[in-house]
Amino acid sequence: MARQIVARQQGDDYQARWFWLKACALLDDYSKVERVVYEDDVLKSFDDVAVYYRSGYTNSQGMPLDADFYQVKFHVTSNGAFTGKSFCDPAFIGANTVSLLQRIKNAHNCCCSTGIAHRMFLYTPWTVHPDDPLAEVHSLSDGSIRWDKFATGGDRSKYGKLRKLWRDHLGFQSDDELRQLLANVHIKQGPMLDDLARDLNINLESKGLKPVEENCLIHPYDELKRKMLAKKI
Repeated sequence: MARQIVARQQGDDYQARWFWLKACALLDDYSKVERVVYEDDVLKSFDDVAVYYRSGYTNSQGMPLDADFYQVKFHVTSNGAFTGKSFCDPAFIGANTVSLLQRIKNAHNCCCSTGIAHRMFLYTPWTVHPDDPLAEVHSLSDGSIRWDKFATGGDRSKYGKLRKLWRDHLGFQSDDELRQLLANVHIKQGPMLDDLARDLNINLESKGLKPVEENCLIHPYDELKRKMLAKKI
């Protein structure tokens, strides 16, 4: 039980530090970030951290972008990795009924219904298993899934089998439905917990905020996030 509590606590700390790291952008003169939210009520299925941008912001393809939504998953050890099948397994994310892929679909549909031009990021120290077909289409440039390669081959090919698995799991009738969903999805490997704390310190200091002493027993920004959440701020 104690190990489970520690793991959950470290997961909360990882999310909190990523939140504050993104929030530092609010103090950049050149930043287009307008608002950063922890556990955003707008998107309950993909809500860990949300970053909203000012009107007129665009993505790297020049398309309008209103918000980035992050699902932040910390793992205590390196004894696992993402696979195409794991995206369809609720147990992989500690759930009983809804898989990670279904969460992505629900979040995408919510954004589309409310007119939010969005991207969705899975942010975690784990990465895609190198022997899985998903690894061959996962871009290390921006974390996206390369549809130009993923779309090759029929249903009996290695990519086709994965496309069919995902289509059937989501109830999609065509690859085009899957393409539209995956166009917004990015899988990004984050740093270790301590490294994330160091990255946060660099950003805090550069913005005129107080950094945290290394190996400090209590990280005040972790605690502040918890207090804000408890008071529904």
